[in-house]
Amino acid sequence: MSRVPTNRRDFLKVLGLAAAGGAVACPGPGEPGPAPTPDPTPVPPGTKVRRDVNSLDPDGPEITAYKMGVQAMKGRPDANPLGWVAQARIHLDWCPHGNWFFLPWHRAYLYYFEQVCRAASGDQNFTLPYWNWTANPQIPAAFWGQGNPLFNSTRTAGPNSTASPEFVGQTVVDGILAINDFELFASSQASQQRQRTGTGRLEGTPHNYVHGFVGGEMGTFWSPLDPIFWLHHANVDRLWATWNESHANTTDLGWLNFTFQGNFVDTSGSPVDVQVEDVLSTVQLGYRYDTQPETIGPESLLLVSAGTVRETVAAETRGAAVFGREPLSVPLAPDTALHDKIRALTAPQGERPRATLRLAVEGVDVPEDPRTAVRVFLNCDYLSPDTPIDDPHYVGTFTFFHDPDAPHEGHVSKGSYLFNAAETLRKLRQQGQYQPGAPVQVQVIPVPLDGDPGLESVASQAVAPSGFSLSYVEYR
Repeated sequence: MSRVPTNRRDFLKVLGLAAAGGAVACPGPGEPGPAPTPDPTPVPPGTKVRRDVNSLDPDGPEITAYKMGVQAMKGRPDANPLGWVAQARIHLDWCPHGNWFFLPWHRAYLYYFEQVCRAASGDQNFTLPYWNWTANPQIPAAFWGQGNPLFNSTRTAGPNSTASPEFVGQTVVDGILAINDFELFASSQASQQRQRTGTGRLEGTPHNYVHGFVGGEMGTFWSPLDPIFWLHHANVDRLWATWNESHANTTDLGWLNFTFQGNFVDTSGSPVDVQVEDVLSTVQLGYRYDTQPETIGPESLLLVSAGTVRETVAAETRGAAVFGREPLSVPLAPDTALHDKIRALTAPQGERPRATLRLAVEGVDVPEDPRTAVRVFLNCDYLSPDTPIDDPHYVGTFTFFHDPDAPHEGHVSKGSYLFNAAETLRKLRQQGQYQPGAPVQVQVIPVPLDGDPGLESVASQAVAPSGFSLSYVEYR
């Protein structure tokens, strides 16, 4: 089996970001990153650009090439590794969700699919577009029409269906891009590829939601059968690249050195091994998004900038319950150590610690109908399904991406979802509605996806968290 052809060390030497003759090793936890260079380096010539699909001419070369590539791949036998069905089966058989391998695995998946589709299209300049569902919350017009290879008849969304700003709006995306906690952003630490340990905000809110919003095959682990899948995930990948312009990835070697063995295939159909550290930079892989800068430095290469990210759990508290048709409210009573941390984190003035109060809603059962969203609040004594998301007690919303018909390992019904509770508690403290030392009342309530009144029966389904926890996560 082959590996990604470009390794980070050689790439750095090409850019002149490594010391002459020296090796650029990935720093371990607590070790300083590489020294920054004085001046940015231009993106290497030949770097391809992935563009917003809504900025492209529907009859232009990019969309035309994608249609030709998809059509050619659909015409190949199901067992052909370069065919449409076999490429989708890669996702069914290997995709990690609910852990920190989610982002690098899908970046590698898109990287190899793009090459296969490029070869199938006959256009060597082809790059995958991305669907910016924040700026354009309707499925792009180029993906509709009978006989169009980009159309998928199983979708439950229509041409005029509009994604909800509760999940994909600019305020939500800006909040996700402002997260400092790597796992809160990118999903939780795991030692196995299909192990569900905790879903971060990027995956649990816009990613999961868009799968369910489009519906049909996109709502299952066969989602790559819908051509919009690849543009959806290109946007998720773009947001990771955007986040990395100002935030460092974890330096945990269990993440960096993890290898996806034989998950993907190259243009010859041969299996490929990919290590996480091989896919940390889009430019290293030969592409960038049109929203990324045209110059790069160590920060853009995601090698970890001057400081490293380290998590320390100072204290933790748990409570377990099951909720059905009514809001669930569980009091958590942090110990003195955690209260002291919360007091510093929520201080109305002065310098705050570089830390997050991570709230985990754990072991959540997926409802029979995944068109259910779950909203999370803190200390709201009037909570109801009508409580708006701009209420100061609101923390966030999560949705479900789970295929109940997929019997494969890793596609389990339970999952955990992560939130930053510090921002909400800080807001409540400023308004005199919370004082450190008091219990933290965690509340969750199911609502119909998109607030569709025709789905009230969906919202009444039982969703059963096995517990809740608060953890103090500090950055050094």
